[in-house]
Amino acid sequence: MTATVPPSTGATEPDPTATRHRKVAIIGSGPAGLTAAIYAGRANLEPLVIAGNVPMGQLMITSDVENYPGFPNGIQGPELMQQFREQAERFGTKLIEKDATKVDFSQRPFRIWVNDDEYLADSVIVATGASALWLGLPTEEEFRGRGVSACATCDGFFFRGRDVAVVGGGDTALEEATFLTRFANKVTMIVRREEFRGAYVPIYVAVLCGHRNAAVDEDRDGRRLHSGERRRTSGEDRKQDGEQQQDDRQRRRLHRPARRRPRFSAAP
Repeated sequence: MTATVPPSTGATEPDPTATRHRKVAIIGSGPAGLTAAIYAGRANLEPLVIAGNVPMGQLMITSDVENYPGFPNGIQGPELMQQFREQAERFGTKLIEKDATKVDFSQRPFRIWVNDDEYLADSVIVATGASALWLGLPTEEEFRGRGVSACATCDGFFFRGRDVAVVGGGDTALEEATFLTRFANKVTMIVRREEFRGAYVPIYVAVLCGHRNAAVDEDRDGRRLHSGERRRTSGEDRKQDGEQQQDDRQRRRLHRPARRRPRFSAAP
């Protein structure tokens, strides 16, 4: 039997890049990225989310999430992110669980590479977020979510009345330590160097020095901290210092001279 070739219909082969040209591409799949995908999907923009090799952000390594609206009893971080993903996919979002390796935003349509695969997009939303810088200790993974945390704002409430240590000497560490004084009984900063580093160090040091059990040895940069007990701050002292500052502000208001309103006369 001789096979016959069917007549050509005139249709061209589909261009593989056509299926990779999207109206909206989103790089990142944390809460921000998936929220953008939900809105874009509901607008019939068929978004493409390049989720990364470790998709759905830092909430995937967070245990209890108690400050997100709609969950009065709290929710596990991975469970919350799974609901984000299902909602985004419901509105036509496509996820690629690989890293974006290269981009070209110099011309339209924008170009995004995932290894050797190239994607085109009329608009790109970059929602890559941040990742925690861990110490690399073998026990960090074991105690993560059970005393070891990378987010004071997220987990500070769980350490109410406890002694807490913050590792680091930059702006982020000082900001976290300052926030934790609201909850912790004692905050100890562990700094590798003899001085702090960062752009806002003097501001944070000044705040921490408002506590009676914290002191700073000011060198030329005003960034050196005493060792031992003087590194510690307490929430109780913070409250007392805040009340003292409020009293000082009130006294300044009482002794402030009254301002006279300027008088205006009509032009002749």
